[in-house]
Amino acid sequence: ECDWSSDVCSSDLVKLNNENKIPIVGIAVDEARIRDPQDYVKKNGITYPNLYDEKSITTTKLGPGVPQTLLIDETGQIVKKKIGKFQDYKELLIFFSRT
Repeated sequence: ECDWSSDVCSSDLVKLNNENKIPIVGIAVDEARIRDPQDYVKKNGITYPNLYDEKSITTTKLGPGVPQTLLIDETGQIVKKKIGKFQDYKELLIFFSRT
């Protein structure tokens, strides 16, 4: 997840997805209207899948924290979790590195 007002959310995640072939899924929670995240995705050319969680099930299952970013391995286990915004692309790359 990422903050809709963050540039890292749009351009850097698209770049990360395209250049590094890291599968990314966005989940919009706590939005009053589904149109807000849909409009943002369209306006910013986001190409990775985005879901709308109107019942906040992800927050119930994964805990509070928006924005929240999870790195999930091939077995479905959460291996890294960050609550809060990324400051820049370098921080995003470090988070998604497997070291």
